[in-house]
Parts: sequence; C-alpha cells; structure tokens
Amino acid sequence: MATQEAPQQILSFLNLVKSLANDPATGWIDQVLEENGSLKTRVEEQKEYSDALVRSTGKLHREIEIKEEEVKLAATKTDEAEAKAKDWENEVTIMTTKLQERDEEIQRNSEKISELETKTAETEKSLKEELEAKDKIIQSHEQSIQQHLDELNKLRDTINTLEESLKSTESQLTTTSSALKEVQDMSYEMVPAEKATIVKELDKIYNAARSLATKYFSEDLSEDVLSNTEGFESLSREFHFPLPASNTDAAKKARVAVLMTDLGSKLASRIFVPFYTLVEPPEEVDDVTILLSCLFPTDPNRELYIRKLLLAIQPESQKKVAIKRARTIAREVYNDIGFLVNTNKRAKFGEDVLKLCGYAVACWENLRPIKSKIEPFLGDDEYDDKFWLPAELQLAEAKKSRANGKSNGIDNSLNTKGSVHSLNQFNQLDCIWPGFYLDGQVLKKGYMLLQSQVRPASEEQPFKRRSRRAQQRVGLQSHRRQSSTFQSLPWPETSSSPEPTPDASTDAES
Repeated sequence: MATQEAPQQILSFLNLVKSLANDPATGWIDQVLEENGSLKTRVEEQKEYSDALVRSTGKLHREIEIKEEEVKLAATKTDEAEAKAKDWENEVTIMTTKLQERDEEIQRNSEKISELETKTAETEKSLKEELEAKDKIIQSHEQSIQQHLDELNKLRDTINTLEESLKSTESQLTTTSSALKEVQDMSYEMVPAEKATIVKELDKIYNAARSLATKYFSEDLSEDVLSNTEGFESLSREFHFPLPASNTDAAKKARVAVLMTDLGSKLASRIFVPFYTLVEPPEEVDDVTILLSCLFPTDPNRELYIRKLLLAIQPESQKKVAIKRARTIAREVYNDIGFLVNTNKRAKFGEDVLKLCGYAVACWENLRPIKSKIEPFLGDDEYDDKFWLPAELQLAEAKKSRANGKSNGIDNSLNTKGSVHSLNQFNQLDCIWPGFYLDGQVLKKGYMLLQSQVRPASEEQPFKRRSRRAQQRVGLQSHRRQSSTFQSLPWPETSSSPEPTPDASTDAES
C-alpha cells in the first residue's frame, strides 16, 4: 500500500510542478530561478531523479517483492523529497514575498521616477523659459550693442568732422591771434587802481588850485586895481555871484571863488578828458570825450577798448597837446582875472597859474591809463549833497586890512563853508570846482558856492557901486577885461612861461 502511494505522491508532485509551471507567476519564479542558479540546478536534478523513479516504477511492479527494500528506500527518499518539496514551497513563498516586496519597491521607485520626471519636466520648462528670457536679453543686448556701434560710427564721423573743423578753427585762431596781437600792440596797456589812489591824485590838483587862490587873493588890492569896477561887475555877471571891489573878507573870498570856478571849468573840459584831440575845443568838451561818455553806460567794454586805442596813438604828441592846452588855459585865466592881482605880482601870478596847469596835466596823466572810467561833472547834475559840497574859501593867515570887519553896518565876511541843507538854493550860483565819477558812481564830490556864502558880498556890492561912480568922476583909468565891455589883460612880458611839470606843486602846497 505504501508502495502505491509513493508514485501517486510523485505524480501529485509532478502535477504540482506542472501547474506551477503553467502558473502566470512562474515568470517571476523563472526570474527567481535565474537569480538562484544553484536552486534551478537542484530542481533539474530532482526532476531527472523523478523521471528515473517513473521508469523504475514499471520495474517495481515486476519486482515488487524483490525490490521491497528498495521501495522502502524510495519511500524514504520520497519522504525526504516531500520534505524538500515543502522546503521548496517555503522558499517559493519566501521568494514570492520578496517578489512582492520588490514589486512594491519597484512601484515606489516608479513613483519616485514619475516625481523625478515631473520635476525634470518642470525644470526643463523653467530652464527653457529662462533660456528664452536670456535669449531675449541677449537679443536686446545685441540690438543695444548694434545701436552703440552705430552711434560709435556716427561719433567717429563726428570726430572726424570736428577734427577737420578743429584744423580749420586752429588756422582761423592763428590768424585771429595774429590780428589780436596786432590790435593789442596798437592799444595802450591799462592798469587797475584803488579808489584812494585816484582820490589822492585829484586832491593834489584841487589843493594846489585852492592854495594858489588863497596865496594871491588873501592880500589887499591897491586902489588902482579896485578902481576897475567895470571889470569886477563883468566878472560878477559872468560867474553869477557878487564880486565886490573891496578888500573885505567877503570880497577876497569871492575872488577866490572866481579863480577856482574859472580854473575848474577849463581844466574839466580840456585837461580832464580821456584823449586830447589835435584841434583844441574853444570852450566846450570835444566830440571824442562826449562819444566815450555816452558809450560807457551801454557798452563799457567797448568804451575801454576805444580808450586803449586812443591812448596808444602818439603818446608823445598827446603830452605836447596837453602842455599846449595847459598854456592856453593859463593864458586865458590870466587874461580873465589877472587884473584882480596887484600889478607888481601879476607876472608871478601868470607863472604860478601856468605851473598849476602843468601840475594838473601831470596828475591827470597818472590817471589816464587806469582801466576804470574817470570823468568830471560840473553844475549840470542834480543839486543835492550826493554830488556837491559847500565851497571851501579859506584865506591865508595874515594881517587883516582895516577894511575888514563891519563897515557901514554890514558884516563883510563871506562864509568859508555853507550849510549842506542850503544845497537846494543853487538856482543862481555856479559850481566852483568839478566833482568826479568813477565807473558811473560818484567818486569825489564837487564844490558849489551857496547863496548863504555869497549873501555878505551881495549886501556889500551896492555900496561899492557908489564908490565906482565917485572914482569915475575923478577920472581914474579902469582896467578892462576881454569881453564886450573891456579888453583882456595882456600876457606879462616878464613871464618866463615855464613848461608845466609836477614840480609846479611846490609853491601851491607850501
């Protein structure tokens, strides 16, 4: 019985193996078998062994009795085979479990691969977008570079044009520089100067003139001079203020005012000018001076340039013209008011006036090369303390004539200085010394004779008219001045007529 069961078990095992071989999962087993070569070898050996058992089964039927012991041995071996089959089943189960685990791991790896593929796709998309953006940036940079290259080419063309223009400009500049050098060589070099320096030179002239007037008109006049009442009245009409024919302080200061007025107006119009024309103007300012004065407010640079050119024109001839004008002024002043000096001092008076005019020329010559525009102004400006000061009419310290003081109940003193508040009373008075502008601004005020200063002389003059009529009755000869009423005083023959130089200030400033 046991012998029959053994082959059935073997057949069952073989069927089981066959069913396993037909099972779809056998593919996985084959894989396991491939991975486990040693196990497959053993299964093949067992199969061969089972085939051997099948072949021997026939022999067993014939030799049952003979082979009982061999059957027993085969049964034993079959039991071992069953044990081994169970082991194989266990191994298959284990391998199946491992395969399931591998499937799960493969599933997990597939999911990871899917995630990686997704991330890779996203990364590729992002990189592609970034690459496209960079391509656009590169294209933009390329366009910008091309624009810059175009601009650079244009700049090169412009530079080439400018270089050609520069060469032309350099040539023109050379020509212009040469022309400018020629113009500069033809112009006078002007220098700057401080206001204090300019005022100092102007004060020298004024103080010298005032000293000259004080020196000669602080003395008493002789009766022969005082008898020329027509000359006194003619000067009074010309200078628009009273000029008594007496030896009072008021009369002496009036004579000082006459000399200062005559000198100041002539020096201002003929000496204190930027350029000396060859044709000497009779009284008024020359046309060149007027032109420069009118040009300065609108175009000071052009006015300065014209002055430079004018000063460079024959400077030695300019000095000669200035000296000639100084002589003419001195002669005219002597002819105008020389009769107001005592006869024995007239020649010296003429020489001192000539020296003073020469001194004025020398001082003004120091101011002509100054860049700033200096020009005098007379009585045609506004009459207020911005432009004018009361006249200074000091007399020399000397023994007063007995005619000084009060006579006939009249105070015969002419005020040395008037009140500044009287400057609005100029309607009948003259400027006795010019003021000066510096670049259009008042640099030095002029001096104006005030009504309050001439009032004592005005009150004295009627008494002197009665004295003139008495003198005419006794037949005294009167000196006449150059005008419609009298002849001019001739230039003294004894006068040496020295050249005007700065040394002329020696007597004036003593």
